[in-house]
Amino acid sequence: MAAWFWNENLQRVVKAKKNAYKVWQDTKSLAASNDYKSKMKAAKAAVAKAENAALDELYKKLDTSQAEKFVFRLAKARHKNSLDVTEVRTVKSGNGIVLKDPAEVKERWKQYFSHLLNQESPRKERISARPVVGPVQSWSVEEIRKEMKKMKIGKAVGPDGVPVEAWKVLGESGLLWLTTFFNNITRSERIPDAWRDSVVIPVFKRKGDIMDCANYRGMKLTAYTMKVYERLLDSRLRDMVEIAADQFGFTSERSTIDAIFIARQVMEKYREKSKP
Repeated sequence: MAAWFWNENLQRVVKAKKNAYKVWQDTKSLAASNDYKSKMKAAKAAVAKAENAALDELYKKLDTSQAEKFVFRLAKARHKNSLDVTEVRTVKSGNGIVLKDPAEVKERWKQYFSHLLNQESPRKERISARPVVGPVQSWSVEEIRKEMKKMKIGKAVGPDGVPVEAWKVLGESGLLWLTTFFNNITRSERIPDAWRDSVVIPVFKRKGDIMDCANYRGMKLTAYTMKVYERLLDSRLRDMVEIAADQFGFTSERSTIDAIFIARQVMEKYREKSKP
C-alpha cells in the first residue's frame, strides 16, 4: 500500500532508483554503483520533501474552523483503508467464480477453512507413555502470575470478549480466582464450552490474487483465559520433557538461525582445510 503522501514525481524517482539498482547488480561496475548511490540519495530526499510538504498542508487544515470535521473524515478514511485487507468483500469460489454477496462470501470462507483445517495426514503409531503416578499437582498462584506477565496487552479478543487486560486490572484477586478456576478444570477434566469456539480471521499474505482464499493466512482468535491455561500446561511439560541437544526451533534461545550459522561455519572451515 502506497504512503499517504505519495505522488507521481516520487513514483518516477523511486522507479529510476530501482532501475539503477538492477543495472548495478547486472554489471557490478563502479559507474553503475555510483549512479545507484546518487539516485538512492535523490529518492530519499524526494520522499522526505514530499512528506514534509504533506504534513505542512495537514497542519494548515487542522488550524482552521473546519478542523474537527477534517479529523473525523481523515479517521474514517484511514479506518476504511485498514478494512480493505482485513475485511474481504469479494472472493472466488472453488470454480473461480467471483462471489460478491456477503452471505456467499462467508459460506465460501467457511468451506475453505473447514477443508483446510480438517485434513488428515498420515502419521505413525506412537507407543503410549507410562501413566502419571499419583494426582496432578495443583496450580499455584505463582505459576499463574508468571504466565500472566508474559501475556501481551492490546491484542484482539476471542469469542468470549474478555481481554487479558481485564485479568491484569483485577490484580491479586484475579490471580486467586484464576487459580481456583484452573484447578477445578484440571480436577474435573472438563473445559468450558466457550473455549471450544474460536473466530478465524483471514489475513492477506500480500502476494498473489487478492480474491483467492489460498492467498490468505487464517488467524484464529481464542479466549485469553484459555491461553493462560495453555501456557501453564506448556510450562510444566517443558520442565518434564527432555529436549535433545541438537534440537533447534520451538525452543527458548535456540533458533533455527543459530543452526544455519553453525552449519555454515562448519562448511567454511572444512573448505579451508581441504584447500591444497
